[in-house]
Amino acid sequence: MKRALLSLGLCLTLLAAASCRGTTTTDNKPAADDNTGNIKIGVCADASPAGQATKNGAQMAAEEINKAGGVAGRQIELVFGDDGGTAAGGGVRAVVCGPSKGAASAASKAQESKVTLVSTSSADPRFTAAGDYVFRASFLDSFQGEAMAKYAANNIHAKTAAIISESGSQYSTDLANAFEENFTKLGGQVTQKLTYAQSGQDFKTLLTPLRDSNPEVVYVPGGYAQVGRLAKQARESGIKATLLGGDGWNDPKLFEAGAEALDGSYITGLFSANDPEVSVRKFATDYAARFGGQPDHTAALAYDATKLVADAIARAGSADAAKLRDAVAQTANYKGLTGDLSFNAERNAVKPTQVFKVQGGKFYPVFRGQL
Repeated sequence: MKRALLSLGLCLTLLAAASCRGTTTTDNKPAADDNTGNIKIGVCADASPAGQATKNGAQMAAEEINKAGGVAGRQIELVFGDDGGTAAGGGVRAVVCGPSKGAASAASKAQESKVTLVSTSSADPRFTAAGDYVFRASFLDSFQGEAMAKYAANNIHAKTAAIISESGSQYSTDLANAFEENFTKLGGQVTQKLTYAQSGQDFKTLLTPLRDSNPEVVYVPGGYAQVGRLAKQARESGIKATLLGGDGWNDPKLFEAGAEALDGSYITGLFSANDPEVSVRKFATDYAARFGGQPDHTAALAYDATKLVADAIARAGSADAAKLRDAVAQTANYKGLTGDLSFNAERNAVKPTQVFKVQGGKFYPVFRGQL
C-alpha cells in the first residue's frame, strides 16, 4: 500500500528488545508468560504522518482496552520505537508494525525471536513466508487491482478501459497488472496503457490520445499527490470516462486540485471516516476528540491490529508466545473497522472487498462483500 515508509530499524529494535529482555530463552525457544504485570505490545512508529497515524490508532485501541479492564485483568502497555532506533522498555509479547522499508528482513527477525508480528500494511507477497509468527492484517496490492477489475466489469458494466500508471512505482504497477489481467478475463478490453512520471505536473499531452480513444473507465492506481491534478486536467481535456483508483487516493489532500473533477470516481480500500457504520462513526468521533482531524486507513489498521492481538491474548488465556501465535492464527471473522478479518494458511488477511465512491471531497462506501 502506498504510504510514507517507517524505518525498518524500528521494527527490528522492538523485536531485538523482546529477544534480549525476556521474550525468548537462550536456546531461542519462546519463553512462557508469567501471567503477571502489564502486557507489552511493541509499536513501530516514527514522526512521519504514517508513523503518527499508526501510533494514534494503537493508542486509541490500548486506552479503550485498559478502560474496559484490560485483558484477563492485566493492562496493555505500548512500547514505541522512534527515529533513533531505541525501544522504551523490552519484553514485548507482540509487535504491531506499520509500513516498513524492509518488510522481509523484519519478518525474518520476528520469526527468529518467536515474537508475533502483525503488519498493518506490508504489500510484499513474500512477507508472511518468513514463518509462522508473521501475519499481515491488510490485503495485497494485487487484490485491489483484481477487485476493481471485477467491480468495473460486473457493477459498472464497462467494456473498455484505459490504464494510467505511475512509472517506477511497484504499488502502481502491481495494481495495474492485476486490473488488466482480470478485466480482460471478464471480457473487457484494455484500449490503452499509459504512464506518468512521479514528478509530473502537466498531463495534457498524455491525456489527448486518451480522450480520442474514449474508454468507458480509466484506472489510475497512483498516489493522491498527482491523481487529483491528473483528474482535473482530464476533465478539462474533455474526458468523461469514470475514473477508478486504489487506496493511494484515500487522503484529503487528493482534493486540493479541485474536488469536482473526482466526483463519481470509485476506489478500492479498507476504511473511510465517512462510513456510516456505527463502529466507524464512533472511532472517527473519538479520534477527532483525542488527536484532532479525521483518522485515515493507517490509523484504523493499527487500531484493528492492536485490538486483534488483545483479543487473541484473551482467547489464549495467556500472553505466552506460542499460545498467542496460535490464537492469532486461529482468528476468524474478527470484526474490525477495516472489515471482518480471518487469516488463511499463509497468515495473510482474508477480508471483504470494499469499494468507495468519491463525492463532494469525501469517500462513501458503496460495496462491501465478495465480487
